[in-house]
Amino acid sequence: MGNKGEEKENIFSSKPLPAINERVKILVEHYAKGSVKRFSEIINLSSSQKLNRVFNLDKRNNEYPEVSSDILLSIANMLSDINTEWLLTGNGTMSKTSRSVEPTHTHITHSSNNKDNEAEEYKQQVHPEIVDKLLATIQEQAKEIGKLEQTITQLRRELGDAVSAANGSTIASVG
Repeated sequence: MGNKGEEKENIFSSKPLPAINERVKILVEHYAKGSVKRFSEIINLSSSQKLNRVFNLDKRNNEYPEVSSDILLSIANMLSDINTEWLLTGNGTMSKTSRSVEPTHTHITHSSNNKDNEAEEYKQQVHPEIVDKLLATIQEQAKEIGKLEQTITQLRRELGDAVSAANGSTIASVG
């Protein structure tokens, strides 16, 4: 197979990365010298596994997974000089400015009013359908998180009741 096979991300497939995955790979190489773990830290992802998956074929369907909205939003939020239109569509240049792109190593905290302004600016930079789809996905995920938090609270309550009942019956049978 020679050198050509060794250069590929996955040597078992000659299938090229989808364009958006390739652009994320370019960012990983640019900001973290190819280290997915380091790039995940730069963009504040909780785990590098999710990012790593977009560069490897899914064995179930022999396709590359789509880059998730949380990865794209993390890149857009933490790397403020990245041209989001380039990231999402490939149009334009990687950087909003002509100077070298450097990571933003700050945590972003804004008031809700400022977030609304940022969302509006973001919408103007990329195709509205893409932004609407990303926002819809985020809203769905937020609802799911809320449901999961309620379930956890309920399970903790039930567990606490069960532990209290078990402790009460143990104490009663000792005497």
